[in-house]
Amino acid sequence: RYFIKVDFCGGSYYHNEDHLVLNEQERYTAIAKAIKNTGRTDVRMNICRWAYPGTWAEDAGFSWRTTGDINASWGSVRDIIAENLYLSAYSSKGHYNDMDMLEVGRSLTEEEDKTHFGMWCMMNSPLLIGCDVRNLKETTLNLLKNKDLIALNQDTVYQQAYLSGKKNDCYILVKDIETRYGTKRAFAVYNPTIS
Repeated sequence: RYFIKVDFCGGSYYHNEDHLVLNEQERYTAIAKAIKNTGRTDVRMNICRWAYPGTWAEDAGFSWRTTGDINASWGSVRDIIAENLYLSAYSSKGHYNDMDMLEVGRSLTEEEDKTHFGMWCMMNSPLLIGCDVRNLKETTLNLLKNKDLIALNQDTVYQQAYLSGKKNDCYILVKDIETRYGTKRAFAVYNPTIS
């Protein structure tokens, strides 16, 4: 399979020297149609425009950025999780909310790395490693290779975890496993105030 990320950097009038105002839905739909017209079925396009684009994206891309750009800080990871917490309805087989690349192994603490990777897995975000894998510590490499977390991310229900409860600053997220609305579920307890 091939993964193509199409940034909308030049699509906004203030990002291009001709000050063109482009319609993102039209532009992405045209690109998706061009890919389809090649006859290839192994291309996955990512819509990158730094916020959930709307339900039209399901007809154009396989994944879409739901947030601004990530950076290697706990504040950035926390803010991106917060932006994505309530978007589970827009994630399904072949349609994924992309929380941006992983910052695991860069400058976060070990516990922050665990939370970061675990939440990306719970939320079915594409797992794109954003660090130099040649220089990873063994604990970080083991985290990125964790078969249980990867299986959770790539399960056959294709469901992003949904928020089932909140108490003070602590969130409970639930993700169906094997069967949608079945009795087998994974859950995460997430407290963004602790790192």
